[in-house]
Amino acid sequence: MKFRVKLTSTNTQESPQVSELSLTLSLPTRIEKGSNVSSGTDTAGKTITFGSEYYQTPSLTVIGQNMATGDFFVINSKSTSAFNVEFFNSSGSTVDRTFDYQAIGIGQKQ
Repeated sequence: MKFRVKLTSTNTQESPQVSELSLTLSLPTRIEKGSNVSSGTDTAGKTITFGSEYYQTPSLTVIGQNMATGDFFVINSKSTSAFNVEFFNSSGSTVDRTFDYQAIGIGQKQ
């Protein structure tokens, strides 16, 4: 980020001076979530794209449903704009599972 202060005066006998300057930047917390999403069986995983890009990579929670004993999931990638998740059974084969997710982060890129 860059900031600039431009000072002017209508009096040619005076020079404006700054003795103190402050800036407050506020990025609101944002939550995106989804429920009952099917992961599918594509071995590339399921990609979820956020409605708008976060300012920083958000914190992510994924909760699998209808999981069988030994099932697990891997978040293959996570960025400011999307994440990818893939579910596996105990043998390591890709399986279709339903999941909920919640992404919590700050702001959004313009």
